Amino acid sequence: MEAKTEKLLTKVAESFKELAKCVDSPTPRLEVGQFASASRLVASIIGHLGMAFKFASIEFSAKIDALMEASKSIDTLEALIDHDIEQNCAKVSNSNSRDLVRVKRSIDMLRVIYEQILIQR
Repeated sequence: MEAKTEKLLTKVAESFKELAKCVDSPTPRLEVGQFASASRLVASIIGHLGMAFKFASIEFSAKIDALMEASKSIDTLEALIDHDIEQNCAKVSNSNSRDLVRVKRSIDMLRVIYEQILIQR
């Protein structure tokens, strides 16, 4: 089981390194689908944290599903945010922008949790 988790963590790290390359490039362009796919790997990690995180996992997966759906009509994260701002719905519950913020915050929270786990080892 631990080997499986380590492979998953390696996959997550590699996919986010690819995202970082996109962001750090001279012409940053981060595709919605690419971000959502990397985030979907993170959803698998939440499952390893136990039953206390079951609801969080369901909510997180729903946000990723919404972003994947948005990726069919919106190419980049920048365009997604711009679109929601233009439609005056960036702060509306269940908007793509709000889903993006929630996914980002969840990833940040998981990063902190796993950093603390590593520190305690």
